[in-house]
Amino acid sequence: MAHRAENKVYAALDIGSSNIKLGIFHPGASHGIIHLGKRTNSFIHHPGGKVLSDFTRTRKACFQLLEALGKYLRQHGCSTCYLGICSHVSSLLEWDRASGGIRHARFPVWMDRTCAVALDELGEMNSSGLLTGAIGHPLPPGTNWLLSKLLARSKETRPGNTRYLQAGDAIFTLLTGETRTHFSSQVSMVHQFDRHYADSLLDYLGLAPDSLPAISQDGLFPMTPSARKMLSFPADSHVLPSMADFYAAFRGLLLEENEAFIMGNTSEVAGHFSSGLPGTGKPLMHVAMAGGFVSYGSTSTGGNVISWFVEEILGKRATAKMLDEMTFKASMVDPGACPLFLPYIEGERAPFWDHSLSAGFHGLRSHHSAEHLFRAVLESLAFARRQLLEWITGEEVRDIKLGGGSSANSLLNIVRASVMNKPVLVRGEQELSLSGLIHGLIDADHGTRSDARPETGYDRLLPDPGLAGFYEERYREFLQLQLQNNINLSW
Repeated sequence: MAHRAENKVYAALDIGSSNIKLGIFHPGASHGIIHLGKRTNSFIHHPGGKVLSDFTRTRKACFQLLEALGKYLRQHGCSTCYLGICSHVSSLLEWDRASGGIRHARFPVWMDRTCAVALDELGEMNSSGLLTGAIGHPLPPGTNWLLSKLLARSKETRPGNTRYLQAGDAIFTLLTGETRTHFSSQVSMVHQFDRHYADSLLDYLGLAPDSLPAISQDGLFPMTPSARKMLSFPADSHVLPSMADFYAAFRGLLLEENEAFIMGNTSEVAGHFSSGLPGTGKPLMHVAMAGGFVSYGSTSTGGNVISWFVEEILGKRATAKMLDEMTFKASMVDPGACPLFLPYIEGERAPFWDHSLSAGFHGLRSHHSAEHLFRAVLESLAFARRQLLEWITGEEVRDIKLGGGSSANSLLNIVRASVMNKPVLVRGEQELSLSGLIHGLIDADHGTRSDARPETGYDRLLPDPGLAGFYEERYREFLQLQLQNNINLSW
C-alpha cells in the first residue's frame, strides 16, 4: 500500500474567473497540496453587459499546466494519476456533436448580462412553481444561470447537433472523449437534491436530453491514449467529470453541522451547512453535500471591490505588496474615524438580487485619507456578509469558516470576526477548489486508505472585544444607510 501511494498523484485543475490553477496531492512527496502553477484567465467585456470568454486561450492555458503535470509525473516515476476539474459555471459553450469540437471559440460566461431579456420569464416560472418542482427550490433571479442564457436563446433557431458545455466539461471531453459532467456544473438545470436533469425544464426549452452532457456522480474515466501521449501521462490516468468551482470549494471547506462559511474570492459566496433539509422559500441555492445540505448565496461584492478601489480610485496596481502596505496603514487608522461605504459597484446578488444598486461613501470629509477609505471598503464587505448570513440562517451558528484569496488579509479577518461577533476559522489552504477536488478524487478512488489525505488546518480567530461592540453599532448604521438609499431587503 505504501509503494502504491508513493506512485499515485491526485491532481486538480481549477478554471477560475481570474486564474487557471493546478495543484497536486502526492502522498509519497508531501503531506499537503503542492501548487504546480497558474495561468491568467481573462474575460472580454463589450458594451451592453456582454461578457465573453475565449476557449482557445482557456484550452491553451489548461494544457500548458497539464504538460507541467506530465513532466512532474515523469520526474517522480508516478504510475497513476487521477485528475479532477472544476470551472466557473453558466457558460454557454456550443459543442458540435458531429465534428466533436467547439462551434464558436468565444462564448458567454456567468457575468454576461445580455440574457437579461429572459428575467421576466424566469420570474413567471418561479411564480408558477415550475422551478421549485424542477430543481427543488425557487431559482434566484439573475443573469448568472445557464437557464437564463438558454431562455434568452430559446426563441432563436438552434444549429443541429449542438450540445451546451461548461468550460470544464469541454476540457474533460478533450481528455477522455466522453461528454460527462458533475451535477453541480449544471446548477440551474438539475434537481439539487436528486442530482438529475429537470425533464420539465428541458421540455420547456425544447431541448433534447443529450443537449447537455450526461451526469456522472463520482465515476473516473480513462484518459484517451492520444491525450496521455501528448501530455506524457502514465497509462493509468483517469479524469473525474468537471464540478462547479463553488461545489469543489464547499468540499474544500470540510463543513460540519451548523457552521456558516464565507468564501472570500472575487465575488464572495456565503452560506450555512446543516444536516436537515433546508426550507426553500427564500431565493437561495441549496445543494446536497455529503452528510447534509448547503444553503448559500452568491454575491457581486468581494475582492473585486477591493481591486476596484485600489486600481480605479487610487490609480495603483493591486499587487500583493501594495495590498499589504495598504492593509498595514489601514490597521493603524481609528475605525471610528472612517466613513461608511455601500459596496455595490456591480449591484448585488444575494440577498437583494438587484443589479441596479450602486456604491457610495457616506460621511466623507476632507480629512479622510486613502487608508480611511480602504478600511471602510473592508468593513463594508464584512457588514454585507453578516447581513447575508443572518438572512440565510435565521438562527445562531457556532462559527464561521473562511477561505479563499482575501482570507490572507489579516485586517479583514479581524474585522470579519468582530463584525460577526463569532469565532472565524481561517483555512490554511486558501485554494479551496483545489482542495475540494482532491478530496473528491480520493473519495472516488476506492482503493486508497481513508487517511491518505492532505493535511487540514484552520487558524481560530476570536472577535476583538474592543471592536465587537463598536461594530455592532456600526452595522446598524450600515443597515440604516441602506434604507436611506432605498435599498430594501424585501424577500
